[in-house]
Amino acid sequence: MEMEKTGSKVKTALLIVGTTIAVYLFFRYALFMFVPFILAYFFTKLLRPIVNWIYDKIKMLRMISTTILLLLLVVLLGTVIFFLGKKLVEQISRLVINFPSYQQSILNTFQKMSGFCDKMFGLDHGQAYAFLMERSNTIISNMQDKMVPAITQQSINIVSITVKILAKVGIIFIAVLMMMKDYDSYKETYEKSRFYEDIHKVTGKLSETGIAYIKTQAIIMLITATIMTCGLFLMKNNYALLLGVLISFLDAFPAIGCGLVLIPWAIIELFSKNVVHAAILITIYLICELTRQFLEPKLLGDRIGIKPVFTLMAMLVGVELFGVLGFLLGPLGLVIILAVVKAYES
Repeated sequence: MEMEKTGSKVKTALLIVGTTIAVYLFFRYALFMFVPFILAYFFTKLLRPIVNWIYDKIKMLRMISTTILLLLLVVLLGTVIFFLGKKLVEQISRLVINFPSYQQSILNTFQKMSGFCDKMFGLDHGQAYAFLMERSNTIISNMQDKMVPAITQQSINIVSITVKILAKVGIIFIAVLMMMKDYDSYKETYEKSRFYEDIHKVTGKLSETGIAYIKTQAIIMLITATIMTCGLFLMKNNYALLLGVLISFLDAFPAIGCGLVLIPWAIIELFSKNVVHAAILITIYLICELTRQFLEPKLLGDRIGIKPVFTLMAMLVGVELFGVLGFLLGPLGLVIILAVVKAYES
């Protein structure tokens, strides 16, 4: 009995280690080659019921209806992305141009807060301000050293990136047409495959957990970005969309949330005697928190079964391994590992 338990533990440990290595290698070396076909599969699944309905109603050939729907989808998404991107670029450009004046405003606020801290803690006049300036200068210097070359390099590569994106869109478009045409044949071949049972075990768990996680985070981020953008627009903030999008990304981090930005911002507004702005920021924070607390259990339920601290750890590990994309790949990798382990333990 003891031997069986030990053997089971060893098997589980080997399964976890093996799956973790396989997920890492796939994310590192193969994921981006398969992304267009993964997206094509999801678009095929999305459009197939509509294509079948059109075929049943007016007998339009599936290839023609698929092409029309894809073109409409590309135009719709392209229009939304174009206008949002244009607005974001305008706000970023305005921020860069006006940064010196904002920097002076921030320094004035720091001086007020530092004077308050000097009195509260019995420090010499200007001691807190000197400490803040020393730290902020170090942070700004580090940001300039790292960000300016990165931005310059990305500006140089922007044409290449645009061409690659358009090429990927073209591949997705063609792949959807091919998948739609032979969907039933692919499905039949897959279900007859000797690996069907093994693959289906994992994909069944993954569709229950991974897709639920991605969908939930996407929906909540979209809602919180909208709430924050509208709230900041009420404050007549010139960077409402830019800040709304950035803070909504931060809100997706477990145990961090949008409060990391909104609460200190509200305190600064109070020091500046902008009580209305402080109240709006606190209201935005409370609405976003209530939205997340209400929607997350509704959309996810118990399907993920991952504690927030482990999701945060997965995000941090993901960022270390894959850069900014690790923010998404870390938790997704954790979900895949758990899905495989659960599938083969059951």
